[in-house]
Amino acid sequence: MKTNSSQKRVTVLGNSVVDVFFELPSKFTHSKDGVQEIILPVGEKLSASDYSICAGGSGANVAAGLDRADMDVDLYTEVNDDVFGRHIQESLGPRIRFHNSVTKHPTSTSVVLRTGSERTIITAHYPQGRFPEGLSSTGAIYLGPIHVGAGDFCERLVDHVCRSHQLLCVNPSIDMIMNRRADLLTILRKTEILFVNAHEAQQLTHVGSNAKIHERMRSLHELGPRIVCLTVGENGAYAGLAQGQLFRALAMVGQFPAVDATGAGDSFASGFTSRYLVSESIQEALAAGIINSASVVGKVGGQAGLLSGGAIDNYMKFVDISQA
Repeated sequence: MKTNSSQKRVTVLGNSVVDVFFELPSKFTHSKDGVQEIILPVGEKLSASDYSICAGGSGANVAAGLDRADMDVDLYTEVNDDVFGRHIQESLGPRIRFHNSVTKHPTSTSVVLRTGSERTIITAHYPQGRFPEGLSSTGAIYLGPIHVGAGDFCERLVDHVCRSHQLLCVNPSIDMIMNRRADLLTILRKTEILFVNAHEAQQLTHVGSNAKIHERMRSLHELGPRIVCLTVGENGAYAGLAQGQLFRALAMVGQFPAVDATGAGDSFASGFTSRYLVSESIQEALAAGIINSASVVGKVGGQAGLLSGGAIDNYMKFVDISQA
């Protein structure tokens, strides 16, 4: 399929953060009633066995993934002109057009406490309430999990999509699902591709996790999206069309090590989006999402394991996709 430039252009709206990872000794991990917990003593100075600082946040992660897949990417985000904000921009590289509405708050930051492949995240996010000026009217738009404050962000996004007729991809935050539900439902009526995990899907539809997969997917399609992608962690992911076609991809257990789950959902979304925009095949896009996500989980942080389109092609034969 011949691909024109507008098919490969994606405008990403989303948050950017710095993730600070601390590797903790296993002695701080305990199991209680079948639940793993990290327990730290109060008032003591503790030594981590390792640490790393990575650019992260859904907007930055998806933009990086799309760029790695050779898409033409604009990222609209809000960071401060501080050391963390500059680190994010430098990490993304020169090809991504970085549009920053400099915020008065410090750049959003997460501290990730890791013990083996388990993690606990402490995060400080600040509202991103300003709709960007000069948004492109060509290509696709990807709306990531932003923390929308007061203002007309959602209303202006819907108005822009109605006028431009751009393909809209949405991965809502729990904050939007719980606190800006009316705005989110308006956006979903204009959405082409919806990305959610099992917890987000349950909160969005109030359909229990024990419901059959066709019922869960149907309840999501009824909100408006033509294509729904539901990730279910170690059990892989589903992708379905509103007309009823539903496919499942198993997780790639054994092909990549399980090191850190940070950015797994973002890498699935960037892999799926980049491949769907050029192939228009949800099966091929589902495979690309699963591969990209598995690779990212094999490294620390949400961007180190991102794959190029060619690298994804090399793993296609290992993906198990079936009709659900």
